[in-house]
Amino acid sequence: MTSPGKQRKSSDERLRSAFHRSIMLTACFSACILCGAEGALLPSGLTPVIAVVAWLFVEELKVFRLPILLANTLGIVALVAAAWEFVSGDIESKLLSGGHLIVYLTWIVLLLQKSMRQYWWTVTLCLLQLAVAAVLTSHSGFGSALIGMLFMLIWTLSLFSFYRVLRSEDTVEEATSDVRGNSATLAAGSGADSSGAAESLTGKPSSNASWRSGLRSWWSWLPWKKKSSRPSTAVARLIVVTDGLQRDTDEHWMSLRFRGMVFLSFLVSLCLSFIVFTAFPRMWVPGSPFTSGGHEEGPGRRGIFHRTGFTESVQLGEIGKLLTSNGRVFQFEIADARTNKPVNVDIFTAAMNLDEIRFRGNAMGTYKDGKWSRGLDERRVRFGERESPVSEKDMADYRVRVIQDPPVSQFAFAVFPIKNARAAPGSGSILQREVTGSLIWASGAAIDQNAPREFTFECDRALSAVKGGFEHWQVPSMLGEELRIRMLRYIDRYATHFFITDHLQRSVPRLYNIAHEICPTTNGMPLPEIDRVNRVMAYLSPENGFRYSLTLTREDQSIDPVEDFLMNTKAGHCEYFASACTLLLQSAGVPARLVNGFSGSELNSVTGRNEVKQHHSHTWVEAWVDGNWLTLDPVPASDRQQAVSSVQSRNLLTDLSTAFNDLWNGGIHNMTLERQKAFFNPVLELGTSVKDNVEKQGLWEATKAFFRHLFTSPRNLFSVSGGVVTFVLLLFGAGLYQLHPIRRLLSLLQMLRRRFSHEAVVTKSVIRFYERFQQLCTTYGITFTDSSTALENASSATRFLHSRLGESELVTVPMRIASAFNRVRFGHETLDEQSMSVIARELDALEQALRNSTTDHS
Repeated sequence: MTSPGKQRKSSDERLRSAFHRSIMLTACFSACILCGAEGALLPSGLTPVIAVVAWLFVEELKVFRLPILLANTLGIVALVAAAWEFVSGDIESKLLSGGHLIVYLTWIVLLLQKSMRQYWWTVTLCLLQLAVAAVLTSHSGFGSALIGMLFMLIWTLSLFSFYRVLRSEDTVEEATSDVRGNSATLAAGSGADSSGAAESLTGKPSSNASWRSGLRSWWSWLPWKKKSSRPSTAVARLIVVTDGLQRDTDEHWMSLRFRGMVFLSFLVSLCLSFIVFTAFPRMWVPGSPFTSGGHEEGPGRRGIFHRTGFTESVQLGEIGKLLTSNGRVFQFEIADARTNKPVNVDIFTAAMNLDEIRFRGNAMGTYKDGKWSRGLDERRVRFGERESPVSEKDMADYRVRVIQDPPVSQFAFAVFPIKNARAAPGSGSILQREVTGSLIWASGAAIDQNAPREFTFECDRALSAVKGGFEHWQVPSMLGEELRIRMLRYIDRYATHFFITDHLQRSVPRLYNIAHEICPTTNGMPLPEIDRVNRVMAYLSPENGFRYSLTLTREDQSIDPVEDFLMNTKAGHCEYFASACTLLLQSAGVPARLVNGFSGSELNSVTGRNEVKQHHSHTWVEAWVDGNWLTLDPVPASDRQQAVSSVQSRNLLTDLSTAFNDLWNGGIHNMTLERQKAFFNPVLELGTSVKDNVEKQGLWEATKAFFRHLFTSPRNLFSVSGGVVTFVLLLFGAGLYQLHPIRRLLSLLQMLRRRFSHEAVVTKSVIRFYERFQQLCTTYGITFTDSSTALENASSATRFLHSRLGESELVTVPMRIASAFNRVRFGHETLDEQSMSVIARELDALEQALRNSTTDHS
């Protein structure tokens, strides 16, 4: 059986090892967070290696320590290195030089033989690294790391408190042991000289004491050394109290209770930090130039690939970089505009007469040397709010709310045709280009580019919507026939001028010849526009050998890439199909433009929102046919769907990760004063509602109704009221556990119930009516004994009233009052307001009748 002394010693060693490991892990975690925020491996990436070396050789084996003189020298070198980086580096190096100095100092402190002060310095330097990381990044991963770091720091500081007690206790015991040993040596008259004894008493060993101690320690580890058979003499333990901690038992330091308290402290700290963060107002400034909101595709890129394909001009093939990416671009929710009820994306797609949901972005009509551009200047029209109430017939069918992830590109994506669009407060404003119809974000607004932007657009069903959906290209219906024809001709010339490139015969002659072979003229007259469109679409079909592929190849570098696609490879992604279709139509005399956007979406099972990823990027064609813009998609649909499905990687883990990213960006990173007010409004409204219900129904009835509403649906438990109730119940349980005021609490609840409940009010009223009946009987000479029941008293009163009032109906009033009194007092029934009003009227009538009968007798 292990002796108590050995158990204590084993527990102490476990505490020391756990504390040293915690210090090492804290330094490693903080360095990894800084490394991820900086986006560079060095120098913070070396901290875990140095921390492990320090833990192994400095703390555990104690075979190495950094001398103080060398540590001071290295500190000066670190300061000089950071200053050199600040002076000679670029703007980013100047900002990071201070963080690197903190890293260098952390290395030095880790390699020192540490006292309490050095441990404090280690923790402080770790916190400073977290502060630097907070300046460098706003990624949601940083938020997850902070939660883990919070638990690590609470655990380490809790162990630190125990470790300080242990070190203080060891110091006192060593001093006491030295005093006892020296006293015994002096008393026994051993051969030790008096000077050595005196040095031992003062705690200063003699010159040869250190190597003797080392020799004894080495000798004790020899395997052949026999253990002493003499029983050990028990030494009285001292009780040491340091910082409120007392060690006077052999209980393990890191017991289950200690771990539970640490975890509870972590949860409480997490809740309090969230409450403080949301409750206290703050001022936000735009992010630094090195903060990209977590959408980096490379060092210093600031998410440039996130915007590729949706700028004013696009190089052919750039969209292919998006088709293999699983990054999210925006999320959306669909609702019925009249009822505000959610609408499934499949129902919405069918109502819009689409194969799959399609969000339109930029539109371009000019092509040259493998590059598409808008090629025109157009006026921007701001969407305005309706000043007059919207009539039922003018309301849209659907309302779609879109939240674009940062960094937000110039374009806002919507399902056409749209009826109206407006940006959310704090997101700027939405404009629409007059010619192409593209939605863009207004420039010049002081909007943080690293924050998401939100807007809402409305649209009608395909059957009720205007064909094409572009107001600039519509001819007003109130015009006369002659003016209408002239207007259509003008619009046709306008479309031809802007959306037929005039140099195609020179720049892409092979493609131009193919177009005229597909769409020949008859007697000098071209085919109808719709026939030309159908022939071009049929030419690009898989029956002619064209296939969808994300792998791009070029067989002839000397010709245009679109011509190489048409004549040689016949394989490419949507951008090549749409480019070839647009150029063939323009060559055949049909105005056409290339459109970039997104087609398809995925449902997030955690948030319930539909998400559009980068691999949903798509390019299609809009052609001007018979006075309307006709949407064309020459891409083989089945092949594209297969390619998109191969990129998707949706599961519960990715949904949870996305939901946490949204929570971090929306609730933490982009928390504004408006969001804070919106966060606390439900709590304030809940308090007002509870107050009103208590005043109307009484405390007990209001409480029952509240809990009945709360538990009728599991969803109510996760509402604001459910959270408040849970918090109050936990707080109540904690107080009850600590103070044990069960009887006092029950009496208080009973008193409140008697005072505020509706049943208590009714009971008091009925008792008051019965007491009034007794006083009335006493006034007119009827005496009741204390031992009589309510029914016996009512019987006596009935006989008396019969003699005074005869056959009046009021004779039966005493029995009705007594019966109501018994039902309420002993049967726990509740009378309604009408019954109580009847009793009050009958008592008034009875009193008046007795008064009249007394007057008649007199």
